[in-house]
Amino acid sequence: MVVCPNDVFEVRPIEPGDWGALGMAAKLRVRAHGRKTAYTPRADQCRACGLCVVGCLEKAITLMAPDER
Repeated sequence: MVVCPNDVFEVRPIEPGDWGALGMAAKLRVRAHGRKTAYTPRADQCRACGLCVVGCLEKAITLMAPDER
């Protein structure tokens, strides 16, 4: 399902360093998703429409103002 009209996200295998930083509950969730996660290599293209927040079943996305990043 495509959620972001600006193609901000990229779903791919989780990086080893990111995997190591996860707690046990988060590791279980990532495993349930085939050890894949969403990265935002094009975060500068985000227009804060909020569709990703609504579309994320894990409730793992929040929008932040540019000065909060």
